Amino acid sequence: MNGGTAFGQWLKGRRKALGLTQKELAEAIGCAAMTVVKIEGGDRRPSKQMAELLAGYLQIPSEERAAFVEFARAELAAGQPSPNGTENRAPWLRQLRCPNNLPAQTTTFIGRESQVSELTALLHRLGVRLLTLSGPPGIGKTRLGLRLATELVNEYEDGVFYVALAPIREPNLVADAIAQTLGIVEIKGRPILETLKEELRDKRMLLLLDNFEQVTPAASMVADLLAAAPNLKVLVTSRTILHI
Repeated sequence: MNGGTAFGQWLKGRRKALGLTQKELAEAIGCAAMTVVKIEGGDRRPSKQMAELLAGYLQIPSEERAAFVEFARAELAAGQPSPNGTENRAPWLRQLRCPNNLPAQTTTFIGRESQVSELTALLHRLGVRLLTLSGPPGIGKTRLGLRLATELVNEYEDGVFYVALAPIREPNLVADAIAQTLGIVEIKGRPILETLKEELRDKRMLLLLDNFEQVTPAASMVADLLAAAPNLKVLVTSRTILHI
């Protein structure tokens, strides 16, 4: 992760924690909303003046502001020791390391920014626990799901995990696939679903279940997981909806 991306992700998390939209933050520091979008996406670094304005608006302690500006300008990478030991007390200098197994994307994602924004907003709602991207084959459901998961990767402290269901045809194997992805070991004599419920009960996690259409009877299992784990969210791609 480069410095610009690390700062962009930190800024995005801090903005959301304060309940600010990108437009509101932009207005507060006197720039265009698109500038904030690009900074959060790692496509642009703030100027020194803008970084100083951000430090003031985000209430960075005065003794940390010089190092904060360096970090924002990618002159001090996340996790890189600073001469005065500032990183020991400044959480914004620490590398974001939320666990995930998301595959690296080898193509550029363009033209669906409004969909990404709308769907991300949906997943941020407390009442939205399950979101299904449905449609015919070949329209980019998997690509869109991975983009959403990547956007949210540092918002789930227990991780964002991609579960590929394309090779599976037996609905009763979906729980095993999830457990294998998460590294959860089956306990002899105990149903794997019960073990999953116990392991995920207190987790703040996002699961991306890809290509669910051939295992739709397993939808009831997904409902059971959601009921057992109140901080779990599930993003599904499927040619058909789950009816739960």
